[in-house]
Amino acid sequence: MKLELEGLKRKVSEYFEQCGYITKLNSELLGSSGFLHKVDVLAIDKRLSEVRIACKCQAGTFPVNETSLLSWVKICEDIHAVPAFASTSNYADSALKAAEKFGFILLIFDEELDSIVKVETKPVLSDFLEDSRILVYRADKALSRAKKLIRKLGDLSSEEKSEEFKKIRSEVESLCREAESLYKKALEQKPDKETWLKLGNLYSSYLAEYLPEDYKKYEKEAIGCYVNALKEHIKDFPVLLRKLGLETFHKFELQQKIEELFNVAFTSPIEYKFLHTLRLRRIEHFQISLLKMYLEKHPEDVEAWLSLADHYRKVGSPRSLSESEKACEKALEIDPNNPAIISRVSKQYIYLAESSLQKDKREKFFDKAIQLLKKCCELEPNRPIRWIDLAEAYERKGSFDEARKYLEKAIKISETPYWSALKKLGDLHFLKGEKEKALECYAKAIDAKLEFKARLKLEREG
Repeated sequence: MKLELEGLKRKVSEYFEQCGYITKLNSELLGSSGFLHKVDVLAIDKRLSEVRIACKCQAGTFPVNETSLLSWVKICEDIHAVPAFASTSNYADSALKAAEKFGFILLIFDEELDSIVKVETKPVLSDFLEDSRILVYRADKALSRAKKLIRKLGDLSSEEKSEEFKKIRSEVESLCREAESLYKKALEQKPDKETWLKLGNLYSSYLAEYLPEDYKKYEKEAIGCYVNALKEHIKDFPVLLRKLGLETFHKFELQQKIEELFNVAFTSPIEYKFLHTLRLRRIEHFQISLLKMYLEKHPEDVEAWLSLADHYRKVGSPRSLSESEKACEKALEIDPNNPAIISRVSKQYIYLAESSLQKDKREKFFDKAIQLLKKCCELEPNRPIRWIDLAEAYERKGSFDEARKYLEKAIKISETPYWSALKKLGDLHFLKGEKEKALECYAKAIDAKLEFKARLKLEREG
């Protein structure tokens, strides 16, 4: 759905402000001719107030034509402003030629990016020389075009020697090289996590086949890009860990390349031999290593400690379970009275209990989880979900009487019936042999679920 005119004006205003300008919407300026002209977005340089940019906005389905630009350039000459034009569609070839002639700044709203990008300009102002965002935009468009052409190549797979096939492949190769060059140029201007990821994705995808070097080179280049993204934006570690841990870690030998890039060994020789046969554990160990590196610089990051606890638990060895417990305790030290954090740590303790083979440790972890969940209930006594979580912990421990008690508490304080809680309570009554109570709970659960579905349908239709 196209952006409406007023929405486009706001987007353009935000764009100019990001470029260091003061902006004003829907201005009226008196020209040298004595006429009063309406300007959709006026941008004024903070340092040189006499340097002004006047932007006209068009929200529609048709490309901007030459006539529109020529009429606007005359107005901009009258009000002594640099001409700019913003559109939600695009620009006709004749309009682009006119823009080049008169030094227009052309902007377009890209729906996929949900932002304004500059698509063509003559360098009339140093502030508006192509910046990294525009370079990335052009690279994205080049790859999008390359992917469409590759689909055509698939249709012509039986005609690989034909001139048409060769011509299309040559264009794909050119587009992929162009995208690589634009990403690199953008990164020279401004190192950015998203751009590093995009370049890494290019190197690790099938598109690397159309680049000039051997694909093995690009495997290492991809890892380097992801590592650089991690270094540039260390606070955004979760997404990058998934990239590094899953998408680029398919082959075991890549670990050695990553170690070279980080100049660190992630595993001891014994662990290296053991983990060689267990790919999933290799990934967990790799992510643990990165998280530990991260936490050396950011020891107060609760999310990182919770992630570390989760990865240690998934490894499953006695030592790793102990490390998981330590990470949980660290998270609680940092934020001891946050119900959301307490609840997440309690769930980790439940998982640890179920992963432990020793009975005493299972009991210890369950008790810790229950103690924390009771604290959650004290902090938020009117939230049914807290009592439901406590009931679930008791159930998983095998204390069904306690589980029933807290489920009944949750149901009692809930404004709208929890059908899942009612069903679970019915299951617990059934286990105890109380069939009539169980059937009563099941009937209430069915009614609550039907009521929930009816309410959801009304909300969607309304």
